[in-house]
Amino acid sequence: MFIVTALSLIGFATPQIDIPMLGESTGEQTDSVIPPDTLFERAAESYKQLKFMKFDGAPDDAVYPAAFKTYETLLTAIEAVEPMTSEHARCKEMLRDVDNDLFKGAFHYSARGDQRRLTTYAQAFIDIQEHPAFKGDVWNRTDPSFPTLAYIAASGAYNAQAYERAIKYFQVYFATGDQARRENVYMFMGQACFNSKQYELCVQTMTEGSKAYPDNSHILLIGIQACVDGGLAEHLQHFLTRALALKPTDEQLLNLQGQLYEDDNEYEKAIGVYTTLDALRPNNLSVAKHIGLDYYNMAVGYFNQAINEKDEKLSRRNRRQAKNYFDAAADKFRLVLASDPMNVKYLRALGVCYLCLEDKLSFGKINEQLIALGADALDEVFMPPLVNYAEGDKKNLNRSGSVAGKEIEAPFYSDFARDYITKKIEEWSKKDEFEKPEDYLRRVNEESIRIQYARYNQEAADEYLKTYGPMLRLTNLSLQPYDAANETFLIESSYGPMHVHVPIADNEAELFKSSWNGVRFKTPKYFIENDQVAIASVTFVMPNGKQYTYDNKQALDYAPPVIEIELNKIISSGAPVAQNNNTARRQNSNRMTITKKSDVDENIPVTRKVASNTLALVIANENYKNVGSVPSSHNDGTVFADYCRLTLGIPESNISLYKDASLAQTLEAMTDLRNKVDALGGNADVIVYYAGHGMPDEQTKDAYLLPVDGNPMVMKTNYPLSDFYGELGNMKAQSVVVFMDACFSGARRDGDMLMSARSVVLKPKETTPVGNTLVLSAASGNETAMPYTEQNHGLFTYYLLQKLQKSNGNTTLKELCDYVIDNVKKQSNFINHKPQTPTAVTSGLMTSQWHNRKLRP
Repeated sequence: MFIVTALSLIGFATPQIDIPMLGESTGEQTDSVIPPDTLFERAAESYKQLKFMKFDGAPDDAVYPAAFKTYETLLTAIEAVEPMTSEHARCKEMLRDVDNDLFKGAFHYSARGDQRRLTTYAQAFIDIQEHPAFKGDVWNRTDPSFPTLAYIAASGAYNAQAYERAIKYFQVYFATGDQARRENVYMFMGQACFNSKQYELCVQTMTEGSKAYPDNSHILLIGIQACVDGGLAEHLQHFLTRALALKPTDEQLLNLQGQLYEDDNEYEKAIGVYTTLDALRPNNLSVAKHIGLDYYNMAVGYFNQAINEKDEKLSRRNRRQAKNYFDAAADKFRLVLASDPMNVKYLRALGVCYLCLEDKLSFGKINEQLIALGADALDEVFMPPLVNYAEGDKKNLNRSGSVAGKEIEAPFYSDFARDYITKKIEEWSKKDEFEKPEDYLRRVNEESIRIQYARYNQEAADEYLKTYGPMLRLTNLSLQPYDAANETFLIESSYGPMHVHVPIADNEAELFKSSWNGVRFKTPKYFIENDQVAIASVTFVMPNGKQYTYDNKQALDYAPPVIEIELNKIISSGAPVAQNNNTARRQNSNRMTITKKSDVDENIPVTRKVASNTLALVIANENYKNVGSVPSSHNDGTVFADYCRLTLGIPESNISLYKDASLAQTLEAMTDLRNKVDALGGNADVIVYYAGHGMPDEQTKDAYLLPVDGNPMVMKTNYPLSDFYGELGNMKAQSVVVFMDACFSGARRDGDMLMSARSVVLKPKETTPVGNTLVLSAASGNETAMPYTEQNHGLFTYYLLQKLQKSNGNTTLKELCDYVIDNVKKQSNFINHKPQTPTAVTSGLMTSQWHNRKLRP
């Protein structure tokens, strides 16, 4: 039979069992410096020796210690080897086999009365099944002894004060559905949660336990203490109702009930509770304070209602009721001040009673006492405020999201989400052992990665707000002076300022201020702003039930923020990522910025007109072999091509999109464009878009386009800008429009230098277009073409697309250039804190035509 450890609540004798903790030092050399292969081989050898012992019929007293030693070596090995490997799978197989030996070992030591080893083997048996490597695996737990083993494991951890381990074992026990020890387990699980300060789990567990065992006072008391210590008073009433039914004259329970009623502004109910306490302990000063303040707050409510009441009959009735309560409050305050004559808080409250009772003589004496104590005198004309019992006029008991709650610091969202998203995409992108390369490439590509990113980023945001929104408290709320011009109150908080509209008419604003100490909060909603939790909205409930809501307008357009992730960490085994057609393979790329779609990426205008004679060449170079990347270039080119097709009406066959074009591909693209222009017999209009690096020759200052395989130190590997413009201008096209989201100063879009050895930007020679050409460039002189990271575009490209979106493509080239130049010039200092000035240069007939000429036919 089993020896089951006797558990007990604090207050009873709890047997202490010397239980060795798994992972505890054994005096051997640490495994932290031993290679994983060696650890695996050591574990496999230990397992083999165990199998030989069992085959040879070794005695149980030798087999089970060997099994436990094998378990320890396997546990070390499985933590060291890489998941999804044959070694990892083999470790799991061996642990499953050893788990059965540990189960039998627990029986063996139970029969011998060895409680220490019984507990150790029971814990090891459960630990294998609960190990993360077996997450999702199914274990046979139908053996009738399993719940007892889980209970033994939990009791041993509890008595050793390893409360978090005990909680794990208690949860395993609950999952079995066993009823034999369930009531005890609820108590000890609750106490373990409380001792380890897991108050929310404690309250949740005790709520379930109190429903199953409503007469168990231990469960109720643990729940009550967790609510109080954990700042979770919103759950307290459930436990108090049941506890008071069992112990109706318990003074501590009654005091908590009274405080809870006060916090909920149910002053009449609170008076009933404290009257009961007053009968139990006559002339108790604390009880007198509570009763006095409860009468006072009831009086204030009626008094202020009388001021706002337009019906004279109702107003007189409210005043009479207020007078009765002020009288009762004054009696208690005089009793309090007889014992504590210098208590300013109760002097002021008594002074308010006298003022509202129109006893000006007594009111004057109170003011004299206040002044003598160095306090401010009371005004004669005002709406009296509510007063709370606790110091600083705070609530008695802390609640989730309450003023007096404990503030818990949340991590930045970017840190939280980066880990979350990376792990999710890493798992999704793993190449299956039997997945063909072509199938993998169809499943894992740029577009599918972005789709999964959007999904997991939203999941991360939801989880972040769910975890840290309720944990953060509306601490240190401070009501600021009323802004009569805008009829708003400013409320300072740990979330920043909140502006709440409260009308000035009918004394509503004055009543709001006087009732501030009795305000409650409900339905707080959260969003992510500036990489942290922020309040989207919250409702303030006044003692008279009137509600005022604060809404953060920024939350209306909320979407999860930009998170930069490591591409080489999310794509498994170095597997290639499928690219679009006309796209060079990714080379030397280890970063990928993924974000929500920009507002210009959606709602792209569609025209019914077809521009059959317009050709578009789009080159978007993002991932470079010899220099850093150009963030968002792929998105720039993809979306610009979409605008060409949808908004400008250019047929798909007339659009050539190249991503990460090498020098050879760039030259091929120019040749292909020239051939298409020739095929149209001189009736072609050409649009060229380029996003990527440009650079100057350090010796000649000539400007070059940098293909993805170009070397800044070998100029022959790059494409001279003069050749580029010359090729375009000499084509037999009616017009050529070039949009150049690049700079030629030697700086990168992210602000670093193209070559780390160069410390200053250079001003390149001006390169002028030829033929009938307009060139709109992103930057001037030695400026940098900067990003607009939040929109996943270059700053220049964003405003280019925005103008096309707003105008439905129906804009002149002059209007388009002016819009881009004005907005980039203005916004660059706010967004990137650097100047950026686009320029427009024309040649040939475009010099006179660009004012009226449009991109769209």
